[in-house]
Amino acid sequence: MRFSNFYKAYPTISIKKIFIYDFLSSFGLSKTTIARLKKGDYNLSKTEGELFYKGKIFFKVLTEGNLLDTIDELSKDDKILRQKPRFIVVTDFNNFLQPTPS
Repeated sequence: MRFSNFYKAYPTISIKKIFIYDFLSSFGLSKTTIARLKKGDYNLSKTEGELFYKGKIFFKVLTEGNLLDTIDELSKDDKILRQKPRFIVVTDFNNFLQPTPS
């Protein structure tokens, strides 16, 4: 099903709520893992708009503020770096940022 057709068929689903889970499934995460992330079992962040899966990804939706400043701060945050995520991603759904590897 084409992306635009999907949202016509399911108009109540917000892309902002399901985007990260579709993104993770494209990297081969199992349906069970994604379901547990949605439920909050595997999400190390309890903050709304963030998903933190140990060793995989830290994802943050930014509704206000500067994406570049935020990604810079997050890429230096010891609490995040201790869990060794492969990806640190910040988005406002217009831009999608990941820090440059050092």
